[in-house]
Amino acid sequence: MAEFDNRINKLREYMAEQKPEQYPLENNMLAQKDEYTKSLYLRMLCALIRYAGEPDEMQMLYIRRLIAGIDAEQEYPDYMKMALDLSTDDVDEFVSAFEDDELSYFFALDGMILLAVANGAEKQYDLLAELVELIDIDREELMSYGRNGTGLKQTESRDTGWKRDRCKRIGKSGGFFIPRNAVHVGPLP
Repeated sequence: MAEFDNRINKLREYMAEQKPEQYPLENNMLAQKDEYTKSLYLRMLCALIRYAGEPDEMQMLYIRRLIAGIDAEQEYPDYMKMALDLSTDDVDEFVSAFEDDELSYFFALDGMILLAVANGAEKQYDLLAELVELIDIDREELMSYGRNGTGLKQTESRDTGWKRDRCKRIGKSGGFFIPRNAVHVGPLP
């Protein structure tokens, strides 16, 4: 019986590995960028989920689905390794690449989604807020993207500055799954 259980567990692992390919998160704007720009985007997201601990299963699945959806050249483990080697030069290049690019809003939304599916992500919210400030994202415009494209709830705020407490969780932990073609990342038609 233990041998049968082991074979079934291996089959389940195989099926779990196939999910990103079967259900990619397509982002046409990011897919059209050069590989280095895609790499910056993915390395920063990987650094975000890796900061202050190991990423959880849903975060890893989300990143793997994003990698599949933009047809990135590297695999998830490669981007995680690259995230461990980030430098101040990488941060400067990230800011330079995204501060005047509409993709910066999608980076912020991807970051919020990744943190919403995790428990105890306080330090990661701080990091995301700092990155969002660096790429000069307008809070109201981000909320507009969220309301129009991903179902973010509008929150009331007394100021327009970015702080960790302004990066509200947008989902509940666990059970995070979006079928293929149910998500459109990019400008709405």
